[in-house]
Amino acid sequence: MVEGDAVIGMVNAYLGVPCVGPAVVTTMESIVREVTRTGGAGAGFRPVDQAVPVS
Repeated sequence: MVEGDAVIGMVNAYLGVPCVGPAVVTTMESIVREVTRTGGAGAGFRPVDQAVPVS
């Protein structure tokens, strides 16, 4: 999902008609938090306008 020029989330699945909805979504904050928690690729990622990493 994109808002302006920022990625704000990810569509995980559509329930019913593809690309129409309803949809299951995840926020980028929760994705970054989980990647950092597990030490995966991208761990510690911090958006350029954010003062501290998502924890």
